[in-house]
Amino acid sequence: MQKPLPPARDRVLLNFMEKTIDNINTCLAGQYTLYKILIEKGLISEADLLSKLKDDKNLPLRKKGILALNDMLKPDWDKFIDFETTELALVKNKICDLTLPPGWGEEGVESPNKEARKNAYDTCTTLYNGHLLVPTTIACTKENGVYLRFENNGVFMVVEAYNDNSVGAIVCWGKVVVHNEDIISLDFERCTSKLLAKYT
Repeated sequence: MQKPLPPARDRVLLNFMEKTIDNINTCLAGQYTLYKILIEKGLISEADLLSKLKDDKNLPLRKKGILALNDMLKPDWDKFIDFETTELALVKNKICDLTLPPGWGEEGVESPNKEARKNAYDTCTTLYNGHLLVPTTIACTKENGVYLRFENNGVFMVVEAYNDNSVGAIVCWGKVVVHNEDIISLDFERCTSKLLAKYT
């Protein structure tokens, strides 16, 4: 069974589709303007232009309407977008750009250091490659490090990568803690099995 696309991927698809439609509209508008000028200046008649377009062997072959429509509605997006690179690049940028909220420094909270940011990014890479999980929240934690939150049908997992190079995770179903552990060597299998489980 195919896994549902995460919300972030949906946003990438929509953005890509919007840009594609804008480009098509721009091309069509340009062609219309060019053809109109050629006809108005008497360089070619409308009938001759239509005939040339119809007979031009260099034009791409047109698919039947139903096939073209099917390609538009169900495109093979992996041919156009490297989703892994796109998702992880966005995550990496958010982790790199993290700064402490106002007032936290005065409370003695430390900004995430290099080790915490690296472990946070490696965590995201591991969870994305293994389960297509994308963090819904990336933030600083008052425990000195990076806070990551992953969600799945009412269950959430919080991972914190600390400045002392340690990583901890907790999985909750509502207010109930169903699992927590110190993560060793980025092994999240026990955590993800709880996160992806169905609870009733």
